[in-house]
Amino acid sequence: MGVYKQTYRKMVESVKSVEADSNSPSKMGPKPKLSIEEQVLVTLEYWREYRTYFHIGTNWELSESTICRIVNKTEKMLLQSGNFRLKGKKALLNQAEI
Repeated sequence: MGVYKQTYRKMVESVKSVEADSNSPSKMGPKPKLSIEEQVLVTLEYWREYRTYFHIGTNWELSESTICRIVNKTEKMLLQSGNFRLKGKKALLNQAEI
């Protein structure tokens, strides 16, 4: 899906650790239909292929709104982990000057 297996594994570990640390609503209610590994795959599919939520949902047999929630939740958790955050504009400009 556009990333190395090692990077994918690190993404999955990061999402699992953020989810375990938080009192997220995902611990309540029915069990999710997709595992965390599959949720990360759905997110990568969205980022890499520029497909609509509808088309991804059709492949995974989920609704468009469910895919949207999965992608948004996974993105948020990856950012919260701190392992997949891009540097800010100032840091990038300072690197360019060096």
